[in-house]
Amino acid sequence: MSLLQHTQDLRNHEQTLRDLAWKKKVDAEFAAAVQSNQLTYEQSEALQLQMIQQSLASQHASSIDAHREDAMLMFIGFGFVLFIVVAFISQFKARSITEKEHELEDEKSRLKMRQEMEQEKTALHRDIERHKTSVNQDLQREITHMHRNLEQEKTALHKRSCEERFATAIKMERQILELILKGKMTAEEAEAVIAADYQFVSVKDDSEIRNEAAQKVSDALSVTHPDLTEADLAKVKMYKPQPVMERMVSPAMDDINDSDESTSVDESNGLEGLVKKDIHEELASHFANRNSLGATA
Repeated sequence: MSLLQHTQDLRNHEQTLRDLAWKKKVDAEFAAAVQSNQLTYEQSEALQLQMIQQSLASQHASSIDAHREDAMLMFIGFGFVLFIVVAFISQFKARSITEKEHELEDEKSRLKMRQEMEQEKTALHRDIERHKTSVNQDLQREITHMHRNLEQEKTALHKRSCEERFATAIKMERQILELILKGKMTAEEAEAVIAADYQFVSVKDDSEIRNEAAQKVSDALSVTHPDLTEADLAKVKMYKPQPVMERMVSPAMDDINDSDESTSVDESNGLEGLVKKDIHEELASHFANRNSLGATA
């Protein structure tokens, strides 16, 4: 507004100067004409009227020019203001677009970070599941190995128990046959006497293991001792173990044992030593064969 006001003041000043110059010129011409008596009173009035009309026309033209210049200045000012507004709006839009681009980049970064976190989470879960599966497999293998070891130990213990029971049965049958071969007791009496020993309580009523043990003892005696008489071999072959169900030894049997033992101690000692030696050899051979069969299996 100060620029427009300054321009308007300059224009008014120029118009005033032109009017003064024109007025001086007209006054000078009018004075010269009056002095030379060239104009009449009517001509003078007409000339003044013409001068006034020319002055008004000149002022009107100046006013039109001033309005035109004002319009041009206003248009230029409006254009300048419009340019400033457009530039500001453009800058604001550019700044807004830049901010939106930054926000979009930030959103992309956050989205990428979330995706990476999801991938890491998935990978972590996969590793945990893989580790869990591996641990379960290792645990299962360890449990299977422990079960296998327990089964092997159980089998070994069962085998050892069977061997110990078989050895006990062989010892029992050997002692029974020793009493039978002495000729002082029947098979039932010998079984009753030997079964009273606590060490034979686990096998005295087991017919299967006693039959097998008696067969081993009988085979050992008949093969390794050909010097035995036919009567002795007949006694051995006729002997069949019978389960002993809590038999008690009678006092008469004890008396018979005491009297017979004092009269035939030398004979029984020799026969007992012979039978023990052969039975021990047979047992060693039997267990060696069983161990070799178990190792082969």
